[in-house]
Amino acid sequence: MQRSKPKISAEEVIEAIFTVPERLEEEPKLKRYGLGANRNRVPHQKPVLKPLEDVPTYSTEFPINIIIGSKAPSMNEDEYQNYRRAAKQHWFMMKQYYEKAADAFREGNQKEVDYLIQEGKRYYQMARLADEKSAREIIKPRETESKNEFCLDLRKQDAGNVSNLLRLHLKQLANIPSFDYLRVIIGIDDSSFKMGQRRRKVMKYVEKNSLQWTEEEPRSGNILIRINQVENRQG
Repeated sequence: MQRSKPKISAEEVIEAIFTVPERLEEEPKLKRYGLGANRNRVPHQKPVLKPLEDVPTYSTEFPINIIIGSKAPSMNEDEYQNYRRAAKQHWFMMKQYYEKAADAFREGNQKEVDYLIQEGKRYYQMARLADEKSAREIIKPRETESKNEFCLDLRKQDAGNVSNLLRLHLKQLANIPSFDYLRVIIGIDDSSFKMGQRRRKVMKYVEKNSLQWTEEEPRSGNILIRINQVENRQG
């Protein structure tokens, strides 16, 4: 006797859309489906044969070369841009699947709800993985007289990425005793809107988490954050 799957409530659909798992797994190998096709269907239910309108026809697998343990001292711009494009496309697909899952739930199509939510979660995992890989491309050791600093260059970053990058890199460095400070390069204050946004994001983050910081010179755009205070304070 075939065991029936538990039904998903409206609350669970909403939770799936706005709640995501904390731990990331390795990027899965996806099977290529036409949404709603090549799968068992519930009798008298309308299959989702054309679920994603306005979705680009790009492949879900991107030509990204992953370098593990690279000792390159600076950011690889091509690799970084590849990861950012992949992340953007995966986030877009995740949103599309979750929106269609909500539509299928309203139509009472439980089979499609289960499938679409699972696909959305897989795209979420791939998007987060691409985000982390792009972040690793922009952090690099700073070769100065002080060997206990690690450099994070935000000058080419969008303001929306600043908080996540700070959180990620401070946590990664918290257990490395050879580094005492994270040097955050915002850029010299040129009164531009984007530079001002980045600076405000950094200041808001350190104040929110009560982190000690110093700036080499007023408005120089080089901020030092102590790393050993992060583990217990950072949210």
